[in-house]
Amino acid sequence: MTLDQADELYEWRVKSRLDTVTLEADFISRLPDGLAVSSCAVSSETFYGNDPFPTDVLSGPLSIRKTLVKQDVIGGRKGRSTR
Repeated sequence: MTLDQADELYEWRVKSRLDTVTLEADFISRLPDGLAVSSCAVSSETFYGNDPFPTDVLSGPLSIRKTLVKQDVIGGRKGRSTR
């Protein structure tokens, strides 16, 4: 199952370029009892402005713990919005 298949889009709050925030997605309500997330991919895209490197905001590897996926988000470019 992907977030697209779940018809959901997870967006983080507005952040300063100096902030580091953690993006969290919990799939517990989407998985049958007893199942966990075994692999995942996180991506980012620019939806306002022009950013040739929108994935630069993803910091380090994502972490998976049972049904919870976490990804640190850093930086960004002034005048651009990324999701």
